[in-house]
Amino acid sequence: MRFDSLASGLARIVEAVVGLLLILIVFVALAEVLFRYFFYSSIVWSAELDRFLFIWLTFLGGAAAVHHRMHFRLTLIWRALSRNTRARLETGVDAVVVGFALVLLSQGLEIISRTSGQRSSAILLPMPLVYTVIPLSGALIILFVLFRWVQAALAGGFPDPPQGHSSEESVNGATAGTAEPEDG
Repeated sequence: MRFDSLASGLARIVEAVVGLLLILIVFVALAEVLFRYFFYSSIVWSAELDRFLFIWLTFLGGAAAVHHRMHFRLTLIWRALSRNTRARLETGVDAVVVGFALVLLSQGLEIISRTSGQRSSAILLPMPLVYTVIPLSGALIILFVLFRWVQAALAGGFPDPPQGHSSEESVNGATAGTAEPEDG
């Protein structure tokens, strides 16, 4: 099995969960609005559930963004570098991302152990369940980066970042002077 298809399949699962979480957040918020408007009563647990769903959406969405390499980058500088320098820089950026993911993984496990036995105030959800997404997203980020490194090693180098998500394009609206410098 190719590593890129394995990573893409895992990313699709994560993205489907993120989509479901978004739908649930909208549904719970809409239900709260409807209850307040029509029944002059609120759903006590709605804000707490929305908050917990949003925490999961944020962390899993961040992991999916790492898979798609959609994190913030300065492409103006990126495009001025040679392909070899970009590959080294991409490896360095990925190493920093893995370092951050390792912090998520270790500290997330620590938070889970510290909150064992605690429950949320409105829906009495075990708090370790809420915080499980922190080490989970750290592990997913590490997997996505490792898959990318293996695929890059098999393909002979890193591909350029996806176009259309760069800070230069969103500021200027177009890409001018995108010629690649010679390797040297």
